[in-house]
Amino acid sequence: ESLEMASATNQMEKKKLEFVHITKTGGSAIEMAATQGGITWGACHYMAVPNQCPENPDWTPPKKRLIERMPAGLKFAGEPWHSPPHWLSPNMMEGSDTF
Repeated sequence: ESLEMASATNQMEKKKLEFVHITKTGGSAIEMAATQGGITWGACHYMAVPNQCPENPDWTPPKKRLIERMPAGLKFAGEPWHSPPHWLSPNMMEGSDTF
């Protein structure tokens, strides 16, 4: 294995994969399947949901909604997992690969 390939592999191992939950696209089913595999994504980062999310959420909802980052005419729904991460402060997905 070349040094360059080893370096690229090492960088890939450090990134975390996060799911961006787009409303009405089956996101809850994806989050539930992930939880069954021991992965926490979306709403499960913020709250416990019986039979779906772990008991101990690992993220705190953002205290400040950065309305100035939102396109004109949009309203924040109040659910950070339904918002593009770059609209939130802090952006808990920064540095992660998202899908």
